[in-house]
Amino acid sequence: FAPPAGDDSSNAIGAAQLAHERKLPVLPLLFDTTSTGEQSGELVGGWSRAENAGTWTSGSQARIRLPELGGPAVVVLTGHPFLHEKCPSQELRFGDDNGEFAMVRLAEKRTGDLAIVLPTPPVGDLILNLPNACAPADVGLSTDQRKLAFRGAKISVLASDPEKLTKGP
Repeated sequence: FAPPAGDDSSNAIGAAQLAHERKLPVLPLLFDTTSTGEQSGELVGGWSRAENAGTWTSGSQARIRLPELGGPAVVVLTGHPFLHEKCPSQELRFGDDNGEFAMVRLAEKRTGDLAIVLPTPPVGDLILNLPNACAPADVGLSTDQRKLAFRGAKISVLASDPEKLTKGP
């Protein structure tokens, strides 16, 4: 039996078998970073306590521990930036132990998805450098001294085909 032309189900079955043999996670993965979500240790540094609407970064760097992925992947962060007239934009610089590979500037007060293509394979934790993080106390909003940049509500890890992401269908 041969699959029909254009059917790559055998590749999917082969990838699933390889993932099982190497004990890799089955994608997509979803991490809920709200206070109602089950915290499983993926936020490993530079994050505040979980709140109802998500977890704020705290400081100039935050780390996300990802499992070994075994292939191309995209991380999607759902959340929103900390913005104020004295802190009009947030720059999120994404990297790993080999250095930075992506940068996003957020200047709108709205919740959205940030999709970041990971290098294959990422080396170590996913690192967010946050050079524009600012404290609510510094802009006159409250006495909160935490340096905030982004509040994440969920983190999704999706399998990706880099060719399709960069060149379209």
